[in-house]
Amino acid sequence: MVAQLVKKDLVYLATSLKSTLGIVITFAFCFPMINVGIGCIVPALVCYIGFYSTLAYEERNKMDILNLSLPVDRKAICLAKYIEVLIFIVGGCILSSLGMLLMQRTSIILLEGGIYGMIPVMLAVALVYSAIIIPCVFYFGTLKARYVLLLFYVVIFILGNSLESTGFVNFINYIGRIGDGYVNLIGTLIALVLFILSYSISLRIWRYKEV
Repeated sequence: MVAQLVKKDLVYLATSLKSTLGIVITFAFCFPMINVGIGCIVPALVCYIGFYSTLAYEERNKMDILNLSLPVDRKAICLAKYIEVLIFIVGGCILSSLGMLLMQRTSIILLEGGIYGMIPVMLAVALVYSAIIIPCVFYFGTLKARYVLLLFYVVIFILGNSLESTGFVNFINYIGRIGDGYVNLIGTLIALVLFILSYSISLRIWRYKEV
């Protein structure tokens, strides 16, 4: 059942939300070409647009009410949403990495091992961002939560844009090298734990959500 629910939302993106899907792919591929720091927050952007758009589409067409009235376990509905977010995050990491590979200074990044150091950072940022926004959207709804989500993303976008200019990207590469990658991996695992805790909170919200 979870797989069918995930497939349903992905079909929404590929059919009813084709323009949104096109924007997501374009932004995710092109933003990393601006600088590496923006590339780090691209998966969070993909998650924000992909997750929010499908949920808003359901609410706008009253499909969320239909989902809750169907003989479907609410745990399955909640789990499906989190699996979708993971798909968006992985897709964002792939597109962002490809964008970085086409950057003019890619050779320098690769020599420093930077692109491999950036992937855990991309994952961690996107997982933490998702862990915060998903319960908010579930609790308040897409209409009430949209400005908070947008403001939060603007903040991390500004931070991402400043990462390269402040030398933080080189710092991440340095930390990754001296720790043989374990430091970045630990950060990603912590973000994953927060993501799992977020799922527990969202599941509680779904269980008490009224039709």
